[in-house]
Amino acid sequence: VYIFAGMQHPSDWRGWVLPAVPMLFMSFILRGVIPEVLFFQRRSKTKKDSPAETGKPAPDFSLPDIEGKPVKLSDFRGKNHVLLVFVRGDWCPTCHIMIRMYEQNREKFLAKDIVTIGISPESTETNRAMMERLGWKNMLLADTKKEVAYKYGILFRENEKEKEAETNDGHALPASFLVDRSGVMRYMSRSDRAGEFLSPALIFPVVENLS
Repeated sequence: VYIFAGMQHPSDWRGWVLPAVPMLFMSFILRGVIPEVLFFQRRSKTKKDSPAETGKPAPDFSLPDIEGKPVKLSDFRGKNHVLLVFVRGDWCPTCHIMIRMYEQNREKFLAKDIVTIGISPESTETNRAMMERLGWKNMLLADTKKEVAYKYGILFRENEKEKEAETNDGHALPASFLVDRSGVMRYMSRSDRAGEFLSPALIFPVVENLS
């Protein structure tokens, strides 16, 4: 847009006003993305507030599905492997892409005895509507208090007051975690690397080694 505007209006005010629109839009996007990337990089280095770690037991939890029925991670212990897919919410277009990518690979995971469970900070009603609209056939649990996002180290909080508070203010970052049937974490994506949480194919090599 910048080059086009400069060519069409080289000495006119439109030559810099037209590019300003997409530039301002991208600035708004980056204003939210950059702090999240820095947060996750710091968390990855210090492992602070992150009990979730590969090779160790995954934090257990209990959350309601779209029918309000509680689902526990430990319910699958000794039965199935579990792939947890965290999304920001129905407002997040990147998460919509993420949901569709994992849904496309649903049969591949089921063939390896892996149950895929989505986790969203939205209400059960919003989750139900999102499932129907995006064609998500797996479970989608409501983490409205963001307690599970905090347990898994992907709760982004902007300021120090939120970090020091006992409440889980903030928002969950998109991420995926693979837990084997013994309850041990085998894979976890990084929220600051879109190529990881958007690509189910990266999990396949780990899946092949599951027993």
